[in-house]
Amino acid sequence: ERLPEILKLLLLKLFVPKAPPLAVPTVEVELIPKEAPLSLKGKFDLLSQTAMEQFVLAPLPREIRSLAHKFPKLGETFQRIGASKVTDVEKLRVIDFTLPGLTQAVGLQPVGILPPKGMPVAKLSAAVKQKLPTEIVFARSAGELVDFPISLKITEKGRTEQKITTIVGNTMQLVVKPEGKTKRVRGYVVFKERVAPPEQKTIPESFLKPNQVWAADSPDSYEIPFGAFVGSVLFKPPTLTNAHQPKEIEERLVLQEFEYSDPDGDGIYTAEIQVPSVDGEYEIITVMDYEDPRLTPKEIRLITVVDPEGYVYETDGKKETRIPGAVISLYWLNPEGKQYELWPAKQYQQENPQVSSVTGKYAFVVPEGTYYLKVEAPGYAVYDGKSFAVEEGREVHFNIELKTRYWWLKSVDWKTALLIVMVLLLLYNFYRDKIRERIMKKT
Repeated sequence: ERLPEILKLLLLKLFVPKAPPLAVPTVEVELIPKEAPLSLKGKFDLLSQTAMEQFVLAPLPREIRSLAHKFPKLGETFQRIGASKVTDVEKLRVIDFTLPGLTQAVGLQPVGILPPKGMPVAKLSAAVKQKLPTEIVFARSAGELVDFPISLKITEKGRTEQKITTIVGNTMQLVVKPEGKTKRVRGYVVFKERVAPPEQKTIPESFLKPNQVWAADSPDSYEIPFGAFVGSVLFKPPTLTNAHQPKEIEERLVLQEFEYSDPDGDGIYTAEIQVPSVDGEYEIITVMDYEDPRLTPKEIRLITVVDPEGYVYETDGKKETRIPGAVISLYWLNPEGKQYELWPAKQYQQENPQVSSVTGKYAFVVPEGTYYLKVEAPGYAVYDGKSFAVEEGREVHFNIELKTRYWWLKSVDWKTALLIVMVLLLLYNFYRDKIRERIMKKT
């Protein structure tokens, strides 16, 4: 069978001429020079060894070192965690720091076993005012008696981001001490973005303090996208002195424009603003214009997260119904007597007990301590909450569910109720028949 193929191959070999060999192109050979070029002699580096050593051994960015100087506890923290070089910034980024409030920053002493109580700036002594760190915006509430804790994050670029959390409609006092004499200190409340609705804020069994580290911050530039917002622009967008993104800041939505004042001439400026009534994320920008022409205007930024108030409600299936007119009482543990007492809210310009609004809302801004809530409303069972710890300046605004006194009736529909009535009637008839039989037997 393979014979035709074999014959074909033999004929091809005999009669088909062989192809000429391929011509091999000549290649010019370049000899390697005896002397190595400059790039291979080890005398030429894109990054010299000295430059690399200077980068690796460089100290922390000046902004962070300045904060460590203003807040000694921050410097102690850096020493404990071994953060001293610019290459340690990545290590700092994974830590959540907490800034001390104004009361703790100036070193006010506690009263007995109680934590140090806040005091308005006007009542501080001259020696205490000297301890106040410069170019740091402190946020306070309740007539400057409660300090808002400030969280600090280190960004990827080694800059600082300062943030506080408050509730809608709250009055906030701002305090700042410039480095030198100023011609003017002004501020702006700028909208950043709406925040996704938080999950149900129910009271946990133990609302204890998180493990946080002392720190300090003087926020600088932070890029904020411009978002849509329902409302009117009542103020002209200011021309802010930002060397990084001046154009973007001018385009943002300014909700409030206010002035800081220094009536007693002590070099400490204060302002009182109203927190926006819409929950979301905002930015408070403070601009200081110095008299010294060699000092450029300084901007201090404070990101403010505005949370909604807590509310009292009842559930009906999957629906929530707000309860107006509920009486919410806040009790605190007096460390001196070791007993719970009604928290003295009038000392902090608040009311206690509070009555929930038509939407069932309430809120307290309290100093550090241990508390519990009690809620009463007509037709509902009394709510006695568990105790929880509160940090300085944290708001008490949990969502509280009340149970009706006859809540079990809601779980019974008309069919079940009719069935229960029929069963009771049958049992009653059965009982009467038994009694009748006993009477008949006796007679």
